Amino acid sequence: GLREQMKYRQLGNTDLIISEIGFGAWGIGGSNNDDIAYGKTDDQVSIETLRYALDRGVTFYDTSDFYGGGKSETLIGQAFKSNRRDVILATKGGMVNAKGVRFIDRKYIEESLYSSLQRLRTDYIDLYQLLSPTLKSLYQNPETFEFLESAKKQGLIREYGISLESPTQGF
Repeated sequence: GLREQMKYRQLGNTDLIISEIGFGAWGIGGSNNDDIAYGKTDDQVSIETLRYALDRGVTFYDTSDFYGGGKSETLIGQAFKSNRRDVILATKGGMVNAKGVRFIDRKYIEESLYSSLQRLRTDYIDLYQLLSPTLKSLYQNPETFEFLESAKKQGLIREYGISLESPTQGF
């Protein structure tokens, strides 16, 4: 079947093994205020789609607290509450609105991480990323990385990193 045909690989230099096909979960968040995403969604269809993907071997799910104002994370938490260990969850924090406002200071990211853990119904996140921070903000917030390192040591996250909108954003 399709599950047997799925290929898996190591994510970068981490210990995370993920399906080569991942599930980008922005769309299931639906529309929220000025975040239009992909339009209206049906929560039950979204949950069924998440489970359908897992049944076919997709183990990597990418979301953000920004997608649907947390709705995407909530749906993933509902879909995988009974088989959390079968999936690799990647989520992001730091983007506040569709106009590009971002906060990556320690206090904001700490609150975002704990909120994501609750919505995802899990006690750990496999990959936590800062969502499209500016280089300037990264230099101005070294304590954010101290927090992420501490969260990793506590087992709240397995790995952390940065998610950019494009490769050129990293220069």
